[in-house]
Amino acid sequence: MIQHFRKKFILISTSALLVVIITIIGSISAVTYFQARQEVNSVLSILSDNEGRMPARQVPS
Repeated sequence: MIQHFRKKFILISTSALLVVIITIIGSISAVTYFQARQEVNSVLSILSDNEGRMPARQVPS
């Protein structure tokens, strides 16, 4: 009886840990994807506004 509960507890614990790890990795991947997409869109907007050329950087005074 105790062996049955031990195996069941190990299975449930392992499953819960797997769900947590998948959630964390999925969240990190989603955030990284959306940040990269935003940066690409920003660069493309700058290029389209400046006829396909990157503007010169301005040095702050």
